[in-house]
Amino acid sequence: TNLSKFAAFMSPSRIIIFNSDHDLALANNDASFVPPHSAAFFSRDCASIMRFLDDPSPIVVWGWDKAVRHRLLRDGVDARELPSDADLERVRDLSHRRMSIRCADFLMEGLANPLWCQTSAREAFSVENARALVEEYGDTIIKSPWSSSGKGLRPVRRDSWTASDLGWCEKIIAKQGSVIVERRKVVAKDFSYQFRVEPSDVHFYGFSLFKTSHGAYTGNLLASNENMLSILSSYIDPGFVMEVKDGVAEFLRREFCGKYIGTIGVDMFIDSLGTLTPCVELNVRNNMGLIARNYFDWHIAPSESGKYEMAVLYSPDNDDLSRQICESRELLTDFTPQSHYAVVCRESR
Repeated sequence: TNLSKFAAFMSPSRIIIFNSDHDLALANNDASFVPPHSAAFFSRDCASIMRFLDDPSPIVVWGWDKAVRHRLLRDGVDARELPSDADLERVRDLSHRRMSIRCADFLMEGLANPLWCQTSAREAFSVENARALVEEYGDTIIKSPWSSSGKGLRPVRRDSWTASDLGWCEKIIAKQGSVIVERRKVVAKDFSYQFRVEPSDVHFYGFSLFKTSHGAYTGNLLASNENMLSILSSYIDPGFVMEVKDGVAEFLRREFCGKYIGTIGVDMFIDSLGTLTPCVELNVRNNMGLIARNYFDWHIAPSESGKYEMAVLYSPDNDDLSRQICESRELLTDFTPQSHYAVVCRESR
């Protein structure tokens, strides 16, 4: 069936789907959304990464959206087993970047040492509003409200606005209603908090220390939570890191419980001045940080904490991809003669 292109595992009782295009589908907001080739290839090649999720549900997806629901209905799944349109709309609303701004504002109001934390993200509903924020900040990143890893981000400086920048903002505002403008900073360390939201409470899974290239995810450190907190403590006070964790958990209890059940990854970064930029993004879905957390806990000895990383490999040449895999400690996804992507465990770099 068509479903087999997206499913990691299929049986009479379970369907597990790696729809890595989820964020793009949220932005598109059309049940008939067709992902670009790169996202489709990544989903196909790395679908088996889903086995590192601890979710016993009969239907497990990377993230819920109209497009994945449409695929399941098309392949004969009973609508009563799937989220309703209202459920999917709530997921989309909770995934909007304005929720990240609300989370950051909530934190700033409750922190004992707010000077260690700095947020500048603001929502602009017109090009004129966006330009005014760029003038105020000088060096900025403009983001679309819904976007995928490395996409929907545009660096703009006060003195270098172009017709292309204006056209991009106009297009995003026309389609998604607004853009998010924030001050651009030098990132010293990216990390996230991993949570599980239940109907009446929120549970903390742990930390994720991850790497990006031009805004796109490339890999995760494989380490214990204690080791990760120790690494973060070389940038910022560890007690403050835990205080922020508690504040985010409280925000999620107030805003997400009763509206969403599932994983949330809350991205943060520490800048070159040692200041925390909180709640850069709320990933209302499964994510690679949780995969890395589970893989380490299930398959790597505590004594090897921090020795390895989980990395995404890509090559248009299958032989080259095979060579890269052979240089790694372990392949975490299936590999075929058609593969362009793979996820591996390798020594930390």
